Amino acid sequence: MLKLSIRLFVITSLLLVGCTIPPIEASGDEWEVLYQRDELIIEYIGEEAPPDEISFIIKHGSRTTDGNDHPISSGRLKLTYPREDLVNDDITIKLDWYNNSDTIVIDKEYFYEN
Repeated sequence: MLKLSIRLFVITSLLLVGCTIPPIEASGDEWEVLYQRDELIIEYIGEEAPPDEISFIIKHGSRTTDGNDHPISSGRLKLTYPREDLVNDDITIKLDWYNNSDTIVIDKEYFYEN
């Protein structure tokens, strides 16, 4: 009975590891995005000093998330952004700061590779 329980545990663990979604990276001219699980990390990679706040619009299918004058820390913004497997569209992130703008697209193909 113990051997059967251990086998079931190992098989279940392997299945769960196989379903893990790898992080997705994308970048624009001045910003880089890492999307991992339900977290979207947006980081400034430009040559100037990072801004203290940004405005953003994130579009994914019919879903739109935005934030105006959102404070960021050390050029980095972390957002909770749940993955919606049923939406077969790119994620488009438009960032505005100090009269500058950058757009980053996460291609929908990255969501369905696994």
